[in-house]
Amino acid sequence: LKASSELREYGSTYFKRGTVRCAAKCYELAEAAVSGVLVAEAQELERLAVLNLSACWNKLGEFRDALRCAKQVLTHDPSHTKALWRAAEAALGAGEP
Repeated sequence: LKASSELREYGSTYFKRGTVRCAAKCYELAEAAVSGVLVAEAQELERLAVLNLSACWNKLGEFRDALRCAKQVLTHDPSHTKALWRAAEAALGAGEP
């Protein structure tokens, strides 16, 4: 859990600096570090990493990947505001209705 949390923090730092590809890699690693762990805290860290990854893909113009990530979060929490926003952003960017 600690590794995932630290990787997510690194990703946030890279994202704020505009180094979005590095941020995306950190978020992918953060997700992988807790993937399949059934502890509630790990599942929340995984969702946050995937949600942040969606923001990276949107910023990079990789809208289908952004939409996939946002939908992954929405399967667990269909009313998650940020996930809904990122999904809408990605769908618009991809030209989907």
